[in-house]
Amino acid sequence: MRYFPVLPRLVAAASGIVLLSGLPACRKSASAALPAAVPVDIAPELLANGLASSPSTFLADQASSPVHWQPWSRETLERARRADRLVFAVFALPQQAESLSVLKAIHAESSLVSDLNSNFVPVLVDSDACRETGLLAASLCSEIKQPFSMPLFVWMTPDGNPVAWIPAKARKGGLRELCEQSSSVVARMWRESAESHAYILGNSKSDNAARAERLAKAATLVPAADAAQDGLRAIRQLSSFYDAGSHSFDNAGGLFPAAGLEVFSSALLVKGIPADIAGRCREASEGLSEDLSSSAMLDPLDGCIYSARWGGGWDLPSFTRDCPNHARALVALACAARTAKQPQLVHQLIAGLNFAEKNYAASEGLFALGRQDLQPRENWLWSLDQLEKALSPEELKVWTAVSGLKNLGNIPAESDPNRDQFRRNSLAVKVAPETVAAKLGLTPEVAREQFESGRRKILKLRQDRGGAADGDSRPHAVATFRMVSAYAAAFSLTGDPVWKKKAVETFDRACGTFGRDSELRLFPGKDDIVGEGRAFLYGVAIQAGLDVAEITLDPAPVDWSEKTATTAGKFLEGANLREVVPAAALVDVPVADRTMIYDDSSAGLLAGAEARLSRLGRKLPEAYATAVVPLPKDAVDSPIVHADLLQAFLMRQYAPVVLVAPDAAPALKEAVCRLPLRMALRRMAAVSDEVPAGQVKILFPDGTSKAASTPDMLGAVILAGGPAR
Repeated sequence: MRYFPVLPRLVAAASGIVLLSGLPACRKSASAALPAAVPVDIAPELLANGLASSPSTFLADQASSPVHWQPWSRETLERARRADRLVFAVFALPQQAESLSVLKAIHAESSLVSDLNSNFVPVLVDSDACRETGLLAASLCSEIKQPFSMPLFVWMTPDGNPVAWIPAKARKGGLRELCEQSSSVVARMWRESAESHAYILGNSKSDNAARAERLAKAATLVPAADAAQDGLRAIRQLSSFYDAGSHSFDNAGGLFPAAGLEVFSSALLVKGIPADIAGRCREASEGLSEDLSSSAMLDPLDGCIYSARWGGGWDLPSFTRDCPNHARALVALACAARTAKQPQLVHQLIAGLNFAEKNYAASEGLFALGRQDLQPRENWLWSLDQLEKALSPEELKVWTAVSGLKNLGNIPAESDPNRDQFRRNSLAVKVAPETVAAKLGLTPEVAREQFESGRRKILKLRQDRGGAADGDSRPHAVATFRMVSAYAAAFSLTGDPVWKKKAVETFDRACGTFGRDSELRLFPGKDDIVGEGRAFLYGVAIQAGLDVAEITLDPAPVDWSEKTATTAGKFLEGANLREVVPAAALVDVPVADRTMIYDDSSAGLLAGAEARLSRLGRKLPEAYATAVVPLPKDAVDSPIVHADLLQAFLMRQYAPVVLVAPDAAPALKEAVCRLPLRMALRRMAAVSDEVPAGQVKILFPDGTSKAASTPDMLGAVILAGGPAR
């Protein structure tokens, strides 16, 4: 556990927790050791749980907790100051089931609840909404040489300066023992004497100032020496991480590799990529697409896409679900479907959209983040005996062939090295039912029927195991804008006008609900620190607006995106990027989101916005050119965490711009709308563009141009693979 670096320490071997010895100067008589009288004002709000009115579903769900959780706000810190108490903050992610498990464990310990309520101001932080706290948590974990882990317990002063912290999962053993021993040390130092009290305040302030200086340096962009060549080198390096023989994607981490998949596919859709890099990207795109589409990451029962995995393979998901990551993966699947030539990807894309509408739809045509389910992992896995009892012999035969079911379990060692899931099977469509039909002596139609009837039975059995998951009716801006992009990607791939209509309607509702002028907020109708839009939200929203413009050729979403991007300039200053404006930051450190920790980075999203808007002739604040446009020099060495910036690099350096004559035939305009999302920028032509009547003019990044008058000519001219749409 991280405590004051200059204080002497006493290690308690039994518990493994670092304890503090008292300050030598504080070892005085009892009367001398007592702090000077400080007026203490315990606000009524601190005597009860204060989360009932929170716009965050995750926080509001804890309103019935016996812990007197307070909101993350300046008012709470001021009440802590008046009460002369330290803050006990829990930085937690709603998308992680571990966060709910930790909160549940705290609530179950009455002595711990009493200690937190009596001696601290407990604050629960939604680090999805307040993204800067999640980014800060990564830095704090690094300081104590712990891997990034959430939730994070942080003891801090009423000034917002961290005093001590520890990941809730950092140690084995009881949570009560960890919290109580840690809290007792901090509380004793806070109360022990006036001198130690002042020392904590002063030391944590100076310590945080030093942290701010370090983070400011880390947040400053160091550009690559030659962006054009280094960008290609980074893409080559990223593709080299995929090994077709072992089907492994090294250094990919545990998250669904949406950005990497999109980079590989995008590099194959544009012209000008060197042949050797294109070859590597093709191998990686086709291999990774097949690995994912045939894995348990894409749930064959209900269409969900899981956001993370256990171990090194894709056969044991973490079974965590949330709308933004689900929708982000759908866009990647749509992109991959253009280059991988796997019909199954299209079916999985449609199934995923249907799942999102069924499970994440909120009021007024918007989407919610989604609640996590605390079911044990075993509820999602199956022994062959269990499936034999649930299915008919014919259904079991088909599912065994399709999903690779085995009596000893089908989860490989790389996903389950400790063999905790021995004899259990995860479910996936490793082979389509129609493909195995002949081998099983069935017609393709019968094989599909047996698969579907078995699917319904297994899904019902799984639902009975865990009970019906609670719905989430609170609209969430990131979830909604992500779904806009998923709808747009589905239309561009399939041409189904239903998806275009939903993209446009959802975008219009999102702008009206989450926007006020050009300012954005995460939740509707709530102006507070938790709901105020961060740089990440602006990036996601601008991306959605430009996606809608590409499938409609309507300039209005581009106008909105340009205006919103101009407003997002408030997060940029010189070469610096800040995730949150100072007015909404309670911890005085300049947190920036330049790497993909648990989603796209804000830097990558804003870089993509700049690339698309500038190529379309829109003018943005000059800070974009220095804060997000240059490719960072470490992208070559760490392309996994900069894959979103590599996607922006491809847009900027290789994506053509398509100018459409107003009198072009409807079929030609439709073909333009169905070009690959984000890798073929497009708009209606102005008179000054000199586009031939009834045609489209394609501007390439090297300054050359070509015209096309038919959909087939358009595809042949613009796409590296020819007229495929």
